[in-house]
Amino acid sequence: MDRAAARKREAGFLSRERDAAAVYRFDAGAMEHPAPLEWARSAGESPIVSGYDLIATGPIMEGVDALAPLSEPPSPPASPDAPLPARPPTAV
Repeated sequence: MDRAAARKREAGFLSRERDAAAVYRFDAGAMEHPAPLEWARSAGESPIVSGYDLIATGPIMEGVDALAPLSEPPSPPASPDAPLPARPPTAV
């Protein structure tokens, strides 16, 4: 993990004007003695000091209700007589 590059990506994420989300991945081999994540959070530190690497960031879409799909009724099950979808060919 390149900590300087991760810090730069994190700074860009934190400077966004609108709501955004970040995904961190724990890199077990990144540090010999990683700090507990709870300590880093309570000290106001980045998860990077605990051995996490920032792997993705992105905006949170405005006007989207994240819970809406959970309240929609489920799709009806397919008919037992319906044909199965075609399978892609496998390489030999």
